[in-house]
Amino acid sequence: MSNLDFSGTALQVAYRESPEPQTLALYIKIASDPVAPYVNVAVANIVDAIALGAAGGRAFDPRVGQARVLTGPMTDEEAVGAEHHFTLEVEGVARTFMRNVVEQLSLSGVGYPVTTISVVGSVPTDQSDHSVTTPMVQYWLANAKDYPEAWGQWPFRVIDAARHPHEDRTELRVLLDGALTAEMRQRLEELCQYWVTFIQLYRTELGGEVQFNPHKSLPAYGQAKDELRAFFPEFLWTPQPAKAVLLNMLTRFHHEQNALVEVEVAL
Repeated sequence: MSNLDFSGTALQVAYRESPEPQTLALYIKIASDPVAPYVNVAVANIVDAIALGAAGGRAFDPRVGQARVLTGPMTDEEAVGAEHHFTLEVEGVARTFMRNVVEQLSLSGVGYPVTTISVVGSVPTDQSDHSVTTPMVQYWLANAKDYPEAWGQWPFRVIDAARHPHEDRTELRVLLDGALTAEMRQRLEELCQYWVTFIQLYRTELGGEVQFNPHKSLPAYGQAKDELRAFFPEFLWTPQPAKAVLLNMLTRFHHEQNALVEVEVAL
């Protein structure tokens, strides 16, 4: 059984991307009370993704994404039961990120299937390429590559390294403008872990689901004076969408945390 079995008949999405703040109303219904609360974690992951630059796609500079929870059960004590309503305030979030929102919320059941999800923005939809409604999200959910795109205007050099043939592992190298301090290493490691968290529901190139294994999917690290290397023992996700969100996040990091000179990715 897929977490997205409900999406053919009980999914509602109506959203128009905007650089201005708007509210995003979320409704999640689960077949029964979950074994453990998770809907609050799913919403927190969505908010974190936006705040770290992962949600703008090619529509918005990664720096402009903002999100906060206005109403909703954000503690484990509050997030019990089978029905939940949240209201977020968001800005600078691409329409393609609505797929990520649906996929994150689909994990809320913990032992029981999610039966209904509704995601509705306060800006009215129209016929432009800035809007998305249910049929388009359903189409995206059936494809491996329909995720937020790359912003494309990188403030650092990007090197596409060759991936090891016939191997699933991948590597990332980030060269800083200045020394790699302990604090910057910690922040870059956190970014790598957030990246894997955000893409863990992405598909393989053949459209299959990736079985997330923290022992293989999370990276080991190495460093030099001014660079960090991350080694991922097993990386099964479709390369281009995964790379897009990584570079978008690193662009925000470059502007807000520490300037980067070069990013090398072997995907």
